Amino acid sequence: MANVYDQGARYTLRLDIPGLLPWLLQPPLAATLLFRDWLDTRSVPYPGEPDRVCDTVAALDSLVDPHWLGALLMDPQTRPDPRIRLRTVEYVIRLVSSLECGTRPGEWYQIVAVVLNLTGEEQDETLEMRLPGAPEVGLEWTVKILCLAQMSAAETLAGIERGDWGRAVLPFVPLLH
Repeated sequence: MANVYDQGARYTLRLDIPGLLPWLLQPPLAATLLFRDWLDTRSVPYPGEPDRVCDTVAALDSLVDPHWLGALLMDPQTRPDPRIRLRTVEYVIRLVSSLECGTRPGEWYQIVAVVLNLTGEEQDETLEMRLPGAPEVGLEWTVKILCLAQMSAAETLAGIERGDWGRAVLPFVPLLH
């Protein structure tokens, strides 16, 4: 059964992503991205596997590069999970294989991930797997992880009041420091 807090956070993320995007990504990056639409991320699972739906994936456009087609995977979790970096890699692989976005085969969304830890301490954001003696061979994946308990409620409320972030951030304020 899915965690009700994670479900509530996913619901909240979908309320006003244009208002939440600057809070999730922080300036100056957030000022260069625009929300386009929600992506349908249903995929057919491999036989015997449970359904996996990344239901909080936003299609983004870039004000800096009009050819960039981006997708932002947002994954709230009640408690920090040391496997979150592996799980987001799995989601990204599934998304890339099912979300061709251009008119030419092999034109994919550039997918990035933000994890919201609703409780707990900071986590390492980078996963590295390298071949010994050949560091250029391997995988490096970095996830932006927001630990809400480490963020300032006063600064967040001030940002909302200034209009930096939308009011859809308010449901997260009780989880902040």
